[in-house]
Amino acid sequence: MPRRWWVTGYADAGGGGSNFTYQILGIGGVDIHKHYAIAFGYRYLNVDYNKDHFLYDTAMKGPLFGFAFKF
Repeated sequence: MPRRWWVTGYADAGGGGSNFTYQILGIGGVDIHKHYAIAFGYRYLNVDYNKDHFLYDTAMKGPLFGFAFKF
């Protein structure tokens, strides 16, 4: 089976219990077998939460690496 490369992206935004939260995610990977893949990417997550004297206003970002089982 030849190696197949792929790329995908994801973004969302919302409020819910927080004032405003959003994330952006980009992932690329390669199929190493019919049922396995290796993935790598980058994620940025921003959370703005302020309720009952609890403040959580942060941005978390960084690379990611994963191993996927496909079925």
